[in-house]
Amino acid sequence: HLQKELSWTQPEGEAVVAYHLQRSFNGKKNVALNFATPGDTFKLDSLEEEGIYRYQLIAQDAAGNLAFSAEVITKVFDRERPGMPEGLVAETDTSGIITLTWDAPKEKDVIGYYVYAADGEGRAFRRLTNRAWPMRRFVDTVSTKLLNQHRYYYVTAIDKDILYSPASDTLQVVRPDGMPPAPAHVSDFRVLDQGIRLSFRHSHSRDVVKHQLLRRSRTQEELDVIQEWPQPPFNYLDTTVLAEETYFYAYRGVDASGLTGEIVSEVQAVAKRKELMPPELQVADEEDRIILTWPVRDEAFAWQLYRSVNGGPEQRVSTLTADQLEYVDGRIKAGQTIAYRLRLLRADGRRSPFSQPVEINR
Repeated sequence: HLQKELSWTQPEGEAVVAYHLQRSFNGKKNVALNFATPGDTFKLDSLEEEGIYRYQLIAQDAAGNLAFSAEVITKVFDRERPGMPEGLVAETDTSGIITLTWDAPKEKDVIGYYVYAADGEGRAFRRLTNRAWPMRRFVDTVSTKLLNQHRYYYVTAIDKDILYSPASDTLQVVRPDGMPPAPAHVSDFRVLDQGIRLSFRHSHSRDVVKHQLLRRSRTQEELDVIQEWPQPPFNYLDTTVLAEETYFYAYRGVDASGLTGEIVSEVQAVAKRKELMPPELQVADEEDRIILTWPVRDEAFAWQLYRSVNGGPEQRVSTLTADQLEYVDGRIKAGQTIAYRLRLLRADGRRSPFSQPVEINR
């Protein structure tokens, strides 16, 4: 868009075979060979930058002789404003520093930039630079204690003729965050047959992006994250607990900067006791004896075997150790109906239900 129209008269004498143009700008001189053809008397010179130019036209004849015109000094003006700045990006850190950078302009007469910022969407922008900023890097410092989650920026360029560019695209920047989310905690729990159900009081911070449930057992020192949600849960049933084990739970929020809320409390819950299943008693009737057997059980400390004859009162006939899985009864007579039942004893004194009775008719 920068052009200067040059015109001249044809020289007398030998026929001109070419015109060359000598151009000087900012102390630098260059020659444009074959700038115009012999019949031309004017031409536009396209330039990259405004300013003061010095011109001399050089006519050349067929013998190679050169004739120089008088020097002409002229000012070239820029009448078009710069293009909008492009490539606006930002880097942030937790100390509250936001560093803005953008691409170099295509125009060479840009002398500086103005940087604008707003503290929220729809809010008025204010200029951060009192005068044209000469660099394509600007450092802004903001408070990390403000509740605004975003800060918005745009940049304009200004050239030597005080022409302003259109504004760059607006850049949304997540505000540097040095404050962790407000605390959250487990508000209630219930021990159920299926596991431990937990309810929560969530963090009221607006920038929380993850919600974490943490747990440790009685033998652990550190809490482990066992569940994570992008949206706050209403409650959660932990079905991975072991019977009669003690667990400690905590709950917290994590914000977009990766900061975690403080754990202000842990709740302690003991998983429900596992119901003892009755043993499986099996019987084999041989000629002179009855053999009773049952499968091994890890929780067994001992076994108690009961016997009744002809529907009479039930009597305990033996207490066996955990590894004794067979009992042989040789006290049998013809005409008797003998019934047996077995139950398991744990080391803590708990007893299982009796097995289903088995009967032998003699």
